[in-house]
Amino acid sequence: MPVLDIFWSMLFFFMWVAWIVIFVQVVADVFRNDALGGPGKAVWLVALLFLPFVGVMVYLIVRGGFTSGRASHSTLSGNPVRVGSTTTLGL
Repeated sequence: MPVLDIFWSMLFFFMWVAWIVIFVQVVADVFRNDALGGPGKAVWLVALLFLPFVGVMVYLIVRGGFTSGRASHSTLSGNPVRVGSTTTLGL
């Protein structure tokens, strides 16, 4: 097997893993977004599930500027997070 075939296989694998990570982050951001109501979240989730590549690209273009702010706000807000039967700070 030539080295170039190995390179392309590894590149394809890592791009696929990166795509899965981005998809999960976008879905988490849809649920985390307080500005979207229930119907808006439902529309985005349907778009992400039925047109995943297009849905993610459109979401990142339309609403992507605020994703890091929501992620850092949710983890650094200090609001108690209930995990099982214990309560921890969301740090």
